[in-house]
Amino acid sequence: MTRLFIVFLLLTSHWCRAQESLLLLKANKIITCDALNTTYKWVLLKDGIIKRLGNGAFKTNKKVKTIVYDGVIYPGFIDAHCHFAAYALDQYKCNLYNTRSFKEIVDKLKAYEIDNKRAYIYGNGWNQYDWDDPTLPNSKQLDTLFPNKPVILKRIDGHTILCNKKALELLRLTKIDNITYKNLLELDKNGVATGIIKEDLVEKLDLLISKQLPLKNNAALIAMEQYFFKNGIGGLVECGIDSTTYALEQELYRKGQLKIPNYYFTKYGFIPDNRQNKGDNFKFKGIKVFLDGTLGSKTACLLHNYINTSSKGTLLVDTNRLDTISILCYKNKWQLAVHAIGDSANRIALNTLGKYSINKDLRWRIEHAQVVDSSDFKLFNTYSIIPSVQPTHAISDHKWVVNMLGNESLETAYQYKKLLNSAKWMALGTDYPVEDINPIATFYSIVFGNGIKNKDNEMIIDTISRVDALKGMTIWAAKSVFEENNIGSIEIGKKANFTILSTDLLTDNQDKIKNTIVVSTIVNGKEVYKKRK
Repeated sequence: MTRLFIVFLLLTSHWCRAQESLLLLKANKIITCDALNTTYKWVLLKDGIIKRLGNGAFKTNKKVKTIVYDGVIYPGFIDAHCHFAAYALDQYKCNLYNTRSFKEIVDKLKAYEIDNKRAYIYGNGWNQYDWDDPTLPNSKQLDTLFPNKPVILKRIDGHTILCNKKALELLRLTKIDNITYKNLLELDKNGVATGIIKEDLVEKLDLLISKQLPLKNNAALIAMEQYFFKNGIGGLVECGIDSTTYALEQELYRKGQLKIPNYYFTKYGFIPDNRQNKGDNFKFKGIKVFLDGTLGSKTACLLHNYINTSSKGTLLVDTNRLDTISILCYKNKWQLAVHAIGDSANRIALNTLGKYSINKDLRWRIEHAQVVDSSDFKLFNTYSIIPSVQPTHAISDHKWVVNMLGNESLETAYQYKKLLNSAKWMALGTDYPVEDINPIATFYSIVFGNGIKNKDNEMIIDTISRVDALKGMTIWAAKSVFEENNIGSIEIGKKANFTILSTDLLTDNQDKIKNTIVVSTIVNGKEVYKKRK
């Protein structure tokens, strides 16, 4: 009898635990983003998985914990292109975001240097188009103020650095007779470097500096995760991590200290050993390649010259190399994500990737696709290429981009509806920290266009519908990394990843949406963020 009683107690205990794992969430509305855009009033979870959905009264004879939200439940928002670890690990740098002049930058550097114990000064985030005078300075003032320390000041897009003479000496680039890095090193009329370097030289200088910097700061990554949760982000696609960052993140995920689902692409040249992807939250998806630069740095590769220049930008990877990388990814069944901003780079990317992806479900992606020639939009459909775009770029760029591209080229920039009409679906992200990690701004920008117009009073952003914008942040973002069967919509059997907002993005007016509050973020059935009352 004693043995039978013990068995009974064990079974009863297991039954009780099973009941306690049931969680019922109720809300004003649940927007599922399923194929029929179904809506519900409640969702039942068990062990972090969606078990039931309904609109009427919920009935059960089981013990269920219930939480009622005054808001709307959505599938967990996914940022389809961001740089999660890169910004977190940059916290030691002098913050130059939102500075309004070079003088303000200098003042910040002086204050930063008071407590700076490093053998160099590193600032990050300036954007000359936010300054009253957008003329780029040279290194002379930095040389005077900091003659004995390398000073490295990286532009917001990460593709340009302003540095002093001491930093150039690390690269052995102070006066050039035979210009090895044409278009990447700015020289004055005497052939002396001004301190402005771009693209490959930026990466080279970063590599030299990183050898002096022990990579640590787990706390910064954990804090960054909370910042994502606070903004309603329940998953992300991290574009272009290196071996050191991979090792750090992998360890934190292994220990359970990071939980946000992360579907990552590595920089070309690094393939992680652990690529099994056995259901964890840190999954290798493929290779990221920078084909060109950015518009802000005038290194995006265009079909025509930038206004008032003789430059078309810079192609960072030649077509033969891109073809080799495409073959590597195709043979290994990896995804390929190509950074292409200019119309020339987009044409090259589409035609090269298209040789392997046509009529195949490879889910190869073009990141940004900011300027696409009118004749090339159709190629996204022809070659089954996913446009992965960041709508808030257009909001940031509108003040200066017309003076860089001209009205004719601007007509083919930020054309999200044309991209969507061709590809039939698209993934939306922010490129954080280039733009803030704010899904509401992403939605608002691509749906309403923010009223941004060119000199002829024409809308710059080619907007899309509310439903399509929401899908781009949820089910299509999940689909862009082969995760649509696990996340991205609220359907039975999928993971319970939810974003809960104060507003209905599909019906509320613009002003109300602009002031949306993130009520809660749920990952795998657990509330990872809740707004305090």
